Amino acid sequence: MFSYKDRLRAVKFYIKSGYRLRYTLRCLGYPSSRVTLKQWHQEYIKNNQSLHTEYKTENRHHSKKYSKEQINSALKYYFSHGRNKAVTLKALGYPQSSDTLRQWLSAYTQEGYSTHRTSSVKSKKRYNQQERTAAVKALLTPVGSAEKVAEQHKVKRATLYKWASQINVSFKSMKKKIPKDISLNELQNKYQELFKEYEQLQKDVYRLQMEKDILEKTGEILKKEEGINPQNLSNRDKTLVIDALKNQYSQQDLLSLLKISKSSFYYQLTALYKPDKYAAVRETIKTIFNHSYQSYGYRRIHAALKNAGTVISEKVVRKIMCQENIKVKIKRTKNILLIREKSVLL
Repeated sequence: MFSYKDRLRAVKFYIKSGYRLRYTLRCLGYPSSRVTLKQWHQEYIKNNQSLHTEYKTENRHHSKKYSKEQINSALKYYFSHGRNKAVTLKALGYPQSSDTLRQWLSAYTQEGYSTHRTSSVKSKKRYNQQERTAAVKALLTPVGSAEKVAEQHKVKRATLYKWASQINVSFKSMKKKIPKDISLNELQNKYQELFKEYEQLQKDVYRLQMEKDILEKTGEILKKEEGINPQNLSNRDKTLVIDALKNQYSQQDLLSLLKISKSSFYYQLTALYKPDKYAAVRETIKTIFNHSYQSYGYRRIHAALKNAGTVISEKVVRKIMCQENIKVKIKRTKNILLIREKSVLL
């Protein structure tokens, strides 16, 4: 009645679904009873995960009662009338049971066809943005109706209107009759102007979104205050922002918006990832500052470095101390504070 592949598929699905009979019958649509599925499962376990491949002789003789023409006509009626077995049996008067019709359908699927409802639906073609735009343009032109345009592009008319709504095209003007004085070229020029305005709006939205992301990234990376103008940043800070957003936006657009040249960007990028030549000096300065109980300024640290054999400029020492936030704590006495307060009052 059922092929070997169908029975094996049903048993495996039954095991995979956690031995749920109703769920298996509802998903597969066969067999007709839960008892049959249990018998198949018991046979599958007894025969070491296999089922019998031969059918009983009763089923063979039962299927030979009808000719190929009758079987084909029954299948054709079944597919063309909602795939209902009861309706087919009542209308044709044969076969005697729905199991026989199910057997014919099983043989029909083995030849490379599918009887599932969703399998007859063709795979939907995916249209890119250019194809959708061309279809909407053809819909907007007064040549031909929407049905002809839909047939030409092999889509439904509702799909065309859906694409047009995504491009924000209004169809209120299409309900009115086109004046005879307006030529076809004038209408096409008008629609081209509208489409150019739409493209310009898209560019403006893209630019505004990019400006918003630049402001957010500036506050996140550089910890800048709100309301700062990104164009007033240093080239180093601009390079950090562009490097963080280059995967999201075009690098050329970011450079033009922040007003930094390409050469300056790559110069700063190289400097950011360049190894620090004062790395050893930084650690030495920290060590000297801590050993002096945090009382040495940049002049005494410069002298200590010179005595140790490290010759660098005082400006470099002061710059490193500013970068590392090394500051000498100054204790002010009360007398000095009182004198300053009196001078302020006088």
